[in-house]
This record gives sequence, C-alpha cells and structure tokens, in this order.
Amino acid sequence: MYGQISTLAFVGIEARPVEVQVRITPGQTALVIVGLPDKAVAESRERVRNALHAIGLGMPYRHVTVNLAPADLPKEGSQFDLPIVLAMMVAMAAIAPDAIAGYAAIGELALDGSIRTVPGALPAAIGANAMGKGLICPAACGSEAAWAGEDVDILAAPHLLSLVNHFKGHQLLARPKPVVDRDTASLPDLRDVKGQESARRVLEVAAAGGHNLLMIGPPGAGKSMLAARLPSILPSLSAEEMLEVSMVHSLAGELMGGKLLSERPFRAPHHSASMAALVGGGTRPRPGEVSLAHLGVARRAAPAARDRRDGHRTRQPSRRVPFAHPARRRHEPMQVRLRRSRHELQAGSALRRRLPGAHLRAASRPHRSADRGAGAVGRRPRAAGANRRKRGGAGASGAGA
Repeated sequence: MYGQISTLAFVGIEARPVEVQVRITPGQTALVIVGLPDKAVAESRERVRNALHAIGLGMPYRHVTVNLAPADLPKEGSQFDLPIVLAMMVAMAAIAPDAIAGYAAIGELALDGSIRTVPGALPAAIGANAMGKGLICPAACGSEAAWAGEDVDILAAPHLLSLVNHFKGHQLLARPKPVVDRDTASLPDLRDVKGQESARRVLEVAAAGGHNLLMIGPPGAGKSMLAARLPSILPSLSAEEMLEVSMVHSLAGELMGGKLLSERPFRAPHHSASMAALVGGGTRPRPGEVSLAHLGVARRAAPAARDRRDGHRTRQPSRRVPFAHPARRRHEPMQVRLRRSRHELQAGSALRRRLPGAHLRAASRPHRSADRGAGAVGRRPRAAGANRRKRGGAGASGAGA
C-alpha cells in the first residue's frame, strides 16, 4: 500500500518542492520518518497518530515508512504534518489518490485533528503554483495564500475531517479571499513633529534620494522620533513590493491574520543585537532584522565601541544577504534605508581621538581602572615567595630603624 503528496521546504524565501511518500508493509509495528528530518518533523509521529484517532481512524499494525524526498535537503518545521497524514490516508485507502494529486500541502496537526497555522503560506502558494498545483493549507493562512493568484486552487481547511469530507463530496470548502492590512492609525507621521526644520529637510532629501542617514545628537534630541516617522513620507508599496515584503514576514511568522502588509516596514533592533539577529542565520535560519526591514527603514544605534563587523555586513552592495552553511546556501532580500544614530558625547570622543596630540592629552590624566589594566598587561607576574620576601624585608628594616 502506497501513497504520496507534494509539499514544500523553505530555503531562505525560496520554496523547494518535496515529495512525501508513504508505504505500509508487513513487519514490526512502527512509524519511521526518513529524509533528513529535524526534531519537529520527527515528533510528527504522535501528532499524526492522535489526529487519525480523532477522526475515527487508527494507525495500521504494520511497518509504516515515510520518505521525504529529496533525502539530502534538510526538512525543518511542523508544516510536514498535514502532507504526511494525507499520504498515509491514501495508503490506507481512506482517500482516493486522484483527490490530492493536484495539490501540495502544508500545515501542523493538533491532537484533536484541527489544522494549525504555519509560517510561509504565501511563498508556499507561489511555489505550488510554479509546480502547477494548488495548495492545501490551514484556514488561518487561507487569505495569505490567496494572494498567490486567482488561478491558484487554494483549500483552507480548519479541521482534518472537513478536508476528508471535501474530497468525498460531503462538504465544499470555499476559496479564501485575499485580505490587506489597512490599519495605519498607529503609524507615526512626520506631520506630528513641531520644529526641527533642518532635521525634517534632511529626512525629505534622504527619502527622495534613497540615501542612508547618520544622526548625531545628545539623548532626547529626537533621533529615534524622527527615524520612526521616516516611513510616513516614503512612497506607498506597489503590488509586487507588497508581495515581496509579505513573503519575508510570512517566513518569520509575523503576518497577523494572514493579511498582507500595505505599509513600509520599520525595524529598530537593540544596539546589542547579535550578527544573526541583524542579518539572519542560526542553526535554523530565520530572517534577520535587516531582511524584515526590506523595502523599508532600519534604525540602528551605533555606539562607538560596537563591533564593526555588523556594519560591514549590512553595507554590502548586493540587495540580497548570502548565507553559507555546510549543508546548503541561501539568500535573503536586503534593500533598506539604514538610519544610524549616535550620541553626541560618543561622537565627540571618537573625534577627539583622531585629532593631532589627542593621545598626549588623554594620557596626562589616565583613568584609574585603565591604568591598572595597562599595568596588569605590561608587568610580568611575580612569584608568591618573592612578594613575601619583599614584605618581610621591609618589615625588618622598619623595626630596626
């Protein structure tokens, strides 16, 4: 008994096609998943078993092998639950093979059989359309996946039982409608700023020319306030830009209610954010703050003592961030207007160190902690016996005197 269905794995913002193959053979009762799955995919055994039990089906008392092909592509995330259970139901003759032949599926299963939302519904729908297939996804992701095109067949099911009834003709699942997030009431606007004529003029020039901007001033001068209001004077996103920005936020799981973003993003990471938090990466790669600010504004606080490697990484001339991994290589979009802010005192100290003779003035009154640190590095450590002999000799001479 054999069943298969298509699904997708994400490499950056690209959706790679994956075939889920299930074969039931005589042998020891077990459910084995092969094809380089991670921990979340390996744990789908219990979710699949309980979801089948919730709709009145049971696991066959045979050896069930699940293969995720291609086997050399890492499979990450819980979106493989739904394609695994659908392919297993085809192998159990609970669903006709022709019913799911024209679909790719993504979705996470709950123990009661409901289908939970997963990130990446929009790039998955675009990838399924490129394969010439429709997409089966959770009901909460239906409006997001509907933006892939009107000719893409989208099945957004809230429960596994409703999906089975749709394939058997007992229930009809309507195609979801695309929804745009139009809530712009909470976005700050530059018209709220009173005064600051020079700073506002600089923002207008930077927005018109697409320039990066360095703001220097004391704390409380309004650097963060002005940077947060820069997206309000940028041009509105076009339809293609909305899809491009929403794809990145979809992979990060930040699309609320499956609504596409209609405003340019603004990201303000903390000044202590790591390299992986800024440009993405990690064991399980996720989009960083720079990629989440794609086609928008990224505000970056830049202390004088900050490591400069993050600045070198974000000023690459390419509009895509490359990530090399021993198992794969991926790219993420990075086209932002970078706004760096620096306090006036920090900027002044950095400028003073560049002036002629500054090192002489700085050395005339050294800081105590710096002086101790320099002495600890420059001196050679003495033996403990030598210190005791020196203290003993000083004490003896003092007594004799």
